[in-house]
Amino acid sequence: MNEQENRRERSYIEQIEAKLTLEEKDAIIEQSRKLKQLQETKESLNVLPTLTLEDIPSELKIETPILLGDKNLHVVIPTQ
Repeated sequence: MNEQENRRERSYIEQIEAKLTLEEKDAIIEQSRKLKQLQETKESLNVLPTLTLEDIPSELKIETPILLGDKNLHVVIPTQ
C-alpha cells in the first residue's frame, strides 16, 4: 500500500472506532483473543477421515456423457 492508501484506510478505521461503544470495543478485543488462541491451538489430525488402498476398488467404471447431435449417450469406460 502506498502512503495515501494508508492514510485513507487509517481514517476509515478511526471513523468506525469512534462510533463503537466501550462494550463493543471490549467484545472485539475478546473475539480477537479467542481467535488467536484457536489459531495457535494444535489440531489433531486423527479426526480427519483416512483412506487406504483397500478402500479403493481395483476396477472402476467411468461413465462419460457424449453428445451426438441432439442425443446424449452415456458410455461406460472400464479402467482395467
